[in-house]
Amino acid sequence: MSFWTGFTTGLASSVDKGLQKAIEKRDGELSRAKDFWMQRNATKLEKAEEKKEAYDEKAEQAFNILADELGDPTFARAAMKKLGTPEDALAYIEKVKATRATLQPGQSYLMQDDFVGYKPGETVFTREQALADVRMPMPKMSKVTAEALDVDDPIARLFGQDSKLAERTAERINKRFADPASIDQRPKSDIGTIRQVDLSRQIVAKEAAYTDTTRGREKTLFDIKVNAADQNKNRIDQAMEIAAAAEERAVDQFASDEDQRDLVNARAEVEALQRQTTLIQQAEAHVKNMELKDLSIEEAQDAAKKRKEHPIFKSFEDMAVYASQKLASPDLSEQDKSDFERMYTDAIAGANAYNAATSDETGAGSIEFSKQSLDSIIEGARKLELEKVPTKKIGDKVELIIKGNEAEYYGGMDRALNTVIKRLTPEGKSMPPEAERYIESLKASNSQKAFGFASSVAAEYTQATATNQSTDKINFVPLNVVEGAVNSIKASNTDLSDGQALKRYARENLTPGTVIPMDQSKNVYGIWTGTKFLKAADMGR
Repeated sequence: MSFWTGFTTGLASSVDKGLQKAIEKRDGELSRAKDFWMQRNATKLEKAEEKKEAYDEKAEQAFNILADELGDPTFARAAMKKLGTPEDALAYIEKVKATRATLQPGQSYLMQDDFVGYKPGETVFTREQALADVRMPMPKMSKVTAEALDVDDPIARLFGQDSKLAERTAERINKRFADPASIDQRPKSDIGTIRQVDLSRQIVAKEAAYTDTTRGREKTLFDIKVNAADQNKNRIDQAMEIAAAAEERAVDQFASDEDQRDLVNARAEVEALQRQTTLIQQAEAHVKNMELKDLSIEEAQDAAKKRKEHPIFKSFEDMAVYASQKLASPDLSEQDKSDFERMYTDAIAGANAYNAATSDETGAGSIEFSKQSLDSIIEGARKLELEKVPTKKIGDKVELIIKGNEAEYYGGMDRALNTVIKRLTPEGKSMPPEAERYIESLKASNSQKAFGFASSVAAEYTQATATNQSTDKINFVPLNVVEGAVNSIKASNTDLSDGQALKRYARENLTPGTVIPMDQSKNVYGIWTGTKFLKAADMGR
């Protein structure tokens, strides 16, 4: 072996060992850097997934309760957004549960009343879509760069090249931990808005419960042993205690906007009840004066007997009569209207409670409204429903113009009588029998008058067709035309019932007041009111 050969062999061996060490060093640094970033991203993702799992569990729990309560997944999604976090929504739900626990038997608390000013957006959710939308979005993962790996590559430098090892390793790490947020491709949605969440009702309910339990005060609302005026006085006492408690909270240095709102509401309740005291006094004086002027001797004697034997019931009856007449007055201010509506509602509820408490085993009440009182209540409801019917003055009297406004008139009378029936019927019980018989007779009379109008329109149409005259101005559609239209609509909308198809045909083709026969007998007609068909039947009267 020559000196040169030995020198080159030794040099090659030395270089080979140096390169080997450099490669090992480079690979070791790269491996450690890769392990660091892999572990870092894995830990970050694991924590994010744990956080998301806990968040989703609460979000799903809150949403499912809201959806069940509100009956609409889209409404529930908007409510979730307004309430804030899932914890906020669950806290709200717990408050509702606590409030419901304070309610008296027969009372209810509806969540939808808390969400004021709901305006639906364009997006309509199914329950599953809404559930997916309330869950936490997947987190964004930061990208690993070649610079972050900070690995020296002497081999590439030896050959005058840029190292690609760190870049390729960063790509592999980023591919392994592909950004989870890109997987969560939920579409953007317009879920609508809710102006505010009003929790004032919860405060009032809880304060009332506090007053009842801690003050040892028995709730006297609609107590059959306390007349209307005394009951209202007791309610004022309770409302003033609630207002005092609200005022203490509102002046505290940590008082919230909700505390201030509670104080305003509590003070308004006291003022409203104080106005009711005046109205109750006016009602008693008004009805007594009316009995003196308008009733026969026999009717006045009956009223006096009822006031003596059933003073509690009579106080509520007087309130109902007075309030119903006042509500029919034109140009009431909003406050007056609210006061009289409250008075009327309380009067009917009080009378029903008295009847329920004094009824016999069959459920029949011991006392009922007089015919004169029923007439006053019905007249009040009638005036409210017939506001849109034009009037004319004949001498000193103002009469409704029924001709040309039959749909509004007969439809309004039907609604008025149904309103009185609903209000005079205690929950879960029947309407007092005398009142039921009287109002049903009025409904039959209204139906008979409507039948008279409808049959006259039908006769006019028949006469015109028989004499080849124009029927364009006669608001009548014969049965064969109606049946053909209904069948045509159902053919292209197989899920519609006959009634639904008929209503669609009417909305699209008929003007209010149009008459159609409901069967071949010509004993029942329908008068289109613009929203429904009013049944006009021959009652044999």
